Amino acid sequence: CQQLKPAERPKAFVELEKCTGCVYCAHSCPFDCITMENAPPSLNGLLGRGIGGIGATVAVVEMRKCTGCTVCEVDCPYDAIHIWKQTDPRAKSCETNNKKFWDELKQVQAA
Repeated sequence: CQQLKPAERPKAFVELEKCTGCVYCAHSCPFDCITMENAPPSLNGLLGRGIGGIGATVAVVEMRKCTGCTVCEVDCPYDAIHIWKQTDPRAKSCETNNKKFWDELKQVQAA
């Protein structure tokens, strides 16, 4: 059994484009590391998202608490959460896309 360094440990990554805000992941997480936050405005037109309806929120993972247990990944009916090592290129791509959406949200809130 090999002990992984912190940066190599698997964590949950949410694809904001697929997340509908259904809260299955937040309710199933045994470590209470997933919260629901307001969706970035750029996603409101996708998947029938609307103000106050499904998709008005998205799952956000608190990485320090996440153990990569896969419960949220299995429970997500929209395949929006994946468990990857933090060094995985797919994780980096997901983080880059999500950062773009959250940066847009901050700009809208500041205006």
